[in-house]
Amino acid sequence: MQWFDWIRRAGRRLRKITAFGRTGLAIPDKLKMLVIGYARGHNFGSNDVISRVGRTLFPEIAVRPSSLGGLTLHLDPSDLSHLAVADEILLQKVYDLGLVPFTPDLILDCGAHIGMFTLLAATRFPKSRLVAFEPDPENCRWIEKQICANRLQAELLSVAVSTHEGKALFQAGRGCGGALIEEPGQTHDAITVNTLDLGTFIGTLRPQRLLLKLDVEGAEEKLLPAIVDVLPQDCVLFFETHRGEQSWQPLSALLREHGLAVTPIRQRDVYTDGVAIRSSGSNTR
Repeated sequence: MQWFDWIRRAGRRLRKITAFGRTGLAIPDKLKMLVIGYARGHNFGSNDVISRVGRTLFPEIAVRPSSLGGLTLHLDPSDLSHLAVADEILLQKVYDLGLVPFTPDLILDCGAHIGMFTLLAATRFPKSRLVAFEPDPENCRWIEKQICANRLQAELLSVAVSTHEGKALFQAGRGCGGALIEEPGQTHDAITVNTLDLGTFIGTLRPQRLLLKLDVEGAEEKLLPAIVDVLPQDCVLFFETHRGEQSWQPLSALLREHGLAVTPIRQRDVYTDGVAIRSSGSNTR
């Protein structure tokens, strides 16, 4: 039985690695994606021999996934958050931009991490204005690398989106899990960051067709009620909730009340990824 379980786990692992490999654009990219697929199950951040060798050979990987249409993705195979988000975007396709029924005039990537969604959106909508928001300084360094390496006309704002403008404490150094600190005493790894009032930002720009990605580690529960009234008629929102049905139900109900069709995309424990779409039908591509 133990041998059977080991073979079954090894088979799942091999299928995952080969699935990563298939996402590469050309043969060199496919080989690099195989390395990323291997690192997804055994990331190179540990102290074992394989990890040390992996870090030495691949301190950073620059690869062209086919879904990015020739753009180059830079990531660190020893950083689990880089690998997890690559899995979400390249394999699980959490952000299916084929669902967007119009060409946005504004794309906002809120909680941009290292800029993978920014690259995906730039591939699909190269002429749209694109703004990435990310408060973690280390993540911003990677976003700047993606933008510069691909010569993107994208803007990076090193701020946390919020319901007000000012300053706040932020838990940094957590990859894609950094968040604003809401509870007193939760100051471990905290840095002070600037915050931006997202509703005011959208209201000032007044886009006619908006694509919004909102992945801000639970702050969606405060942000969505604050911005829903300024969303344009033509709007697609990719968002994530963090407290099971307690957060998914009221937020999806709020969006439906404002005329958006809401669909869950993926559920993991208490986390739910979803998409909300509202379109007049007159501004399609």
